[in-house]
Amino acid sequence: MKKLTLPFLIIILTVLIWACSSSNENHGLIGSYYKGHTINASGNIDISGLEKVFERTDSLIDFWNGSANHAWNPVKESTNDYTVVWNGYIYIEEPGQYGFGTISDDGSEVWIDDDLIVANYEYQWYDWEDNISEGDNQGETFPSLILDAGYHKISVRFFEGGSYDGIILYWLKPEMGESIIPYNGTHFSDIPPVFNENTNWEIVPNSVLFTKK
Repeated sequence: MKKLTLPFLIIILTVLIWACSSSNENHGLIGSYYKGHTINASGNIDISGLEKVFERTDSLIDFWNGSANHAWNPVKESTNDYTVVWNGYIYIEEPGQYGFGTISDDGSEVWIDDDLIVANYEYQWYDWEDNISEGDNQGETFPSLILDAGYHKISVRFFEGGSYDGIILYWLKPEMGESIIPYNGTHFSDIPPVFNENTNWEIVPNSVLFTKK
């Protein structure tokens, strides 16, 4: 058996380090941060004509600490009037039916493969909505979101229209089964949101989010 030469070992090590660092750099979603907010005629969050302030890679969408009066305020130039759009890919390891949901103040949307699956875009105080059980209308039903294994496009849109602000993105994987939602209520109004410890919903982790395939 031939011994590996030092230059060859250095090449192998360099490639491994590059692959690991490249993979880590690709995790997360690209967030574009804008001044102002717009809801178009279709009722969707729209960035047309808004001024982009900055762009960055966010490791995951977890920008609320659970308190009643949390203020995230990432856009200092427009503290209570801004929009964020996160774009990238989510990697699905196990095919099956998935749930996605947000709790946000103010509005939010989730798009998978260019299909709107969560429409939580009202002016509100930390409202929960998902694509399985919790919509705006009582008795509302939802088409099943069946995802194949592999990469899928994901876009999460969020706007702030005044006062407090924050957002968290959750998912419910097929093996978790049916579950109560993470937070009580639909429109909390003056009732502080309370976390349901027995929920199977989880914050979408950094390990499945990618800026590119």
